[in-house]
Amino acid sequence: RMQFLPPCTRDTVLRYLSFQFPSAIARYNGEEMANLAERASARVTRLVESTGRAPELVGRADLFADAGLLALKLVLADDGLVPQAGTIDLLEFTDSTRRSLQQAVTEAVRAAQWYDHDDDGVVDQNRLEVGPFAMRIVL
Repeated sequence: RMQFLPPCTRDTVLRYLSFQFPSAIARYNGEEMANLAERASARVTRLVESTGRAPELVGRADLFADAGLLALKLVLADDGLVPQAGTIDLLEFTDSTRRSLQQAVTEAVRAAQWYDHDDDGVVDQNRLEVGPFAMRIVL
């Protein structure tokens, strides 16, 4: 069974905060960072499920990482952390980030290799679709 990795992890939150908001790291402890990651991952998971797909049936475990980072930006904006807060309109930022998140999820869903051969809710790794044709080479 393919292991579905969360689109956003505590490490993702830590890296993003340390780069974008270095002074805010002291404001969050490990549990709060894990909570932010869970909220961002849940947002991505809901978007994937709204397409009628199950995220755990994707052929690549890290496919939604970009969407996870965008979802994290939205979660942090809900908490009042917005990049360049003095020069950016909050509504414009959230609308733009939501559109980018939706696009990232759409692209990931299209790029994913979904395959459940026997409808048991499990992706069979050895039966992933590899393309529209196969070529046999005889030497």
